[in-house]
Amino acid sequence: MNLIELFTTIIIATLLHEFGHMLGAKIVGIKISEFSLGFGPTITKFSFKGTTYKIAWILLGAYVKPEKDDDDYLTYSRISRIIFTVSGLVMSIFILPMICIIILSILQESELNIFYAYVNMFRYMFHNPLNYLYNGIMPFPTVIFANKYYTYLSCLGEVSLFLGIINALPIPVTDGGQLLMGLLENKFADFKTNPLRYRKLGYLVILIIFMSPVMIALAQSIKNSWPILPVIGYIIYKFITVKV
Repeated sequence: MNLIELFTTIIIATLLHEFGHMLGAKIVGIKISEFSLGFGPTITKFSFKGTTYKIAWILLGAYVKPEKDDDDYLTYSRISRIIFTVSGLVMSIFILPMICIIILSILQESELNIFYAYVNMFRYMFHNPLNYLYNGIMPFPTVIFANKYYTYLSCLGEVSLFLGIINALPIPVTDGGQLLMGLLENKFADFKTNPLRYRKLGYLVILIIFMSPVMIALAQSIKNSWPILPVIGYIIYKFITVKV
């Protein structure tokens, strides 16, 4: 797969992750005011059933924005916020990879061991975790089929799983961090009264995590590490602009 195909796969996985959040919001009655692919200035947008869907210029992710945002977001019940957060992780880590595996099994007309195939998606990531930091998005896809469309489908499952695992890390800016803060807010009141402080701290932690291996990679070869540089730039931008 070339970089454009891989980048498109990442966008699809990201959009489906946010769609998972929308499903969670629907379940608990949280109204979504905005669904955006990308950040920054808007390229195009339209509204449907009270939600604005838009595409922005900085294609480094996507987000859904509840009608009640920032401090008002905390007026939703804790269980509603937890379900809203978890729904995106469930979509990325379990539902989408499983759907990809099941479709592959049907298309290949084979009795694929779905559980084994799912576990196998983890294998390369856990055996070679630093490859994803040193080489950016270059290790994908890790499973190659004779039919390129099967490879795309397998890659979508792999990318979704990888992004889901990264997003589940207990860092305040990720879904995992938001989930942890929600679970512990009764014991640590500051998690609820001043969440933006921890969100900014989360950007700093992620920046350090990304910068350390990238500096090593840059010293070795700019060719391999360049895909992750825009991500670092975006993290720095968010770290500077987040209000405490």
